[in-house]
Amino acid sequence: EHRGHTDAQWEWWYFNGHLETASGRRFDYFWSFFKVIMDDDTFLGIPVRWVTKPFYIPFFFGGTSLLDHQKKKYAFGVRSTLPFFWMADYSKEDLNLRLFDYTARREKNDTFRVRNSIRTNRLDLQLTPVRPPILHGYKGNGVLDFPKARHSYYSLPRLKTTGTIKTGRKVETVTGTSWMDHQYGFIYSEEFKGWDWMCAHLDSGVDLMFSQVRLFDGKVLPQSCGAVMYPDGRAVLLSKKEFILKPLRYWKSWLTRITYGVDWEMEVPGMGTRLISRAHVDAQQMILWPMIFWEGSNSVSGVFEG
Repeated sequence: EHRGHTDAQWEWWYFNGHLETASGRRFDYFWSFFKVIMDDDTFLGIPVRWVTKPFYIPFFFGGTSLLDHQKKKYAFGVRSTLPFFWMADYSKEDLNLRLFDYTARREKNDTFRVRNSIRTNRLDLQLTPVRPPILHGYKGNGVLDFPKARHSYYSLPRLKTTGTIKTGRKVETVTGTSWMDHQYGFIYSEEFKGWDWMCAHLDSGVDLMFSQVRLFDGKVLPQSCGAVMYPDGRAVLLSKKEFILKPLRYWKSWLTRITYGVDWEMEVPGMGTRLISRAHVDAQQMILWPMIFWEGSNSVSGVFEG
C-alpha cells in the first residue's frame, strides 16, 4: 500500500532518520509529502453546481529539515503547489512522489530513493527495509477509528540508509538508519486539539512508536496506540491504557507563539519500560502551511524491559 489513494481526503508519507558521514559528522533529517483533496464548489466566483458537479483539486505540500549536530544548526524547507498544481504528482500504483525538487520512489529491488534540498544542503539517500512493515492500531489491522475520522496507518520502522549529503560545496557519503510512515484517510476533526507522535530506535535493535490524539477537554482518545518491534520481527501492539506519554519540558516559539513539549517521558508499566526523550535542539518547528507542528530530533535513554 505504498501507492497514493485518490479517495483519501488526507494522505502523507514520512521519512526520517539519523545519518553519519565517514568523517564522523552527524545529521538528522526529515522528509514529508502531503496530499489534500480540496472540495471546490466555485470557479471564478461562479458556483460550479450551476453547470456541473463540484470538482476536487489535489493540493500537495511538503517539508524537509536537517539538523547538523556539530554546528547545532537546524534548517527546514517547504514546498507547496499553490498555485503551481502541475509541479507535483504521485503514483496510484506504487510509491513515486514528486514535489518540485523533493522526490521519493521505490526501486525494483524494494529500495527507496529519497532526494531533497534544504537551502544549500542536498540529500540523496537509498533506504532498504531490514524488517517487515507493521500495521498500527490497537486492533492490529492498520486502521485507526477515531470519532468522525478514520484512517489507515502503517510503518517501515527500520531502514538501512546510505547515500550522500552536500553541505555547501562539500559532498560526503553517509550511512544510518531511517523510519518510514504512511497514513491516509479522513483525518481531521474539529474535536482534535493536537497529536503527539514519537518513534525511537534503541541500540538493542528494538523500535518503538507512540501516538496519542489530544482533545480540547484535556483527555486523550482511547483509540490512541503504540507498538514495540523486536529485531526478530515480533511486534507488541499497545492500547492507550498500556502506555504513558508525559511532557517534561516545554519550548515556546517566538514566531508563532505556540508552545510545544520537547522533552518527554515514555512509559510502558507492564513491560518495565521507562524512557526519557530529550530534544537535541529546541527550535525544530515546521511552518508548513496549512499546518504548523514540531517535528524534531531527540535522544532517548532509560530502561527497557528492566
